[in-house]
Amino acid sequence: HGVVMPTTSDNASDPPLWLLWTASEYVLATRDAAFLDERITGRLGEKAGEAATVKDLLARCYRHLVDDVRTGDHGLMRMLQDDWNDALVIIWAARATKECVDRGESVLNSAMAAWVFDYYARLLAAADNPQLAAEVRQQAETNRKAAQAQWTGSWFRRAWLGPTLGWLGESTLWLEPQPWAILGGVTTPDQRSRLVG
Repeated sequence: HGVVMPTTSDNASDPPLWLLWTASEYVLATRDAAFLDERITGRLGEKAGEAATVKDLLARCYRHLVDDVRTGDHGLMRMLQDDWNDALVIIWAARATKECVDRGESVLNSAMAAWVFDYYARLLAAADNPQLAAEVRQQAETNRKAAQAQWTGSWFRRAWLGPTLGWLGESTLWLEPQPWAILGGVTTPDQRSRLVG
């Protein structure tokens, strides 16, 4: 049944993206559509003891990203406590941690969401849920456009840490969001060539 990762309590914004990607990858690669109808019993929190289908849990995971994590002032997915890089807020935003958690945005998450949401939409289309698939595709495009706006002329910024600290990654290249920008269709051909170079 697996083990709950110890950092699940740190309010990270990226785990739902990884779950949507993994489940989509599995179903699309194996064509095991029956997996989506399997029932999983919750083990933690307010849903402990309740059973739901994998399909419903994935939709709940997606809704969490869109409705709870949300986007910030620049249209990028919010970072919360962290966005894959567990030390980002603790180290880089130490002077304004609360502001960063409340208002920080992640170029990495938006670039990743552009790709993951497109992939999840493919799963939904294959599972005969065209209405949600269309919404998810639109969210992919919204995240893609927000990430596109973060091109510095040489690379993509890393994150918005809030009004006090501003942008991270304007004068220094952070590798983390760059591959996701390429995978997520954020880059133009010229930008892609420059990043790979």
